[in-house]
Amino acid sequence: MYAMEHLAWGVFYGLATIFMAMAIAGGRVETWIRWLFGIGGVLSILHVVGIIAGVHALIDLGYFAAGVLLPITTLLLAIRFRRE
Repeated sequence: MYAMEHLAWGVFYGLATIFMAMAIAGGRVETWIRWLFGIGGVLSILHVVGIIAGVHALIDLGYFAAGVLLPITTLLLAIRFRRE
């Protein structure tokens, strides 16, 4: 279960957010969303690399991506969808 959790949050979440960043186009809010998704995706993938390599600094990056960047990005998406 531990490996599946990190696989899901690290690899699959990371790839999903990177592809979402590529799919969003638009104005100023969308630029922030794109950057936050891209950064969150890279940090999540680095989380898995940190688990494999045993580097706790890289592992903590994934927690930052899911715990800080994901709520901010979700709030910006809600603002964008409400605007439309």
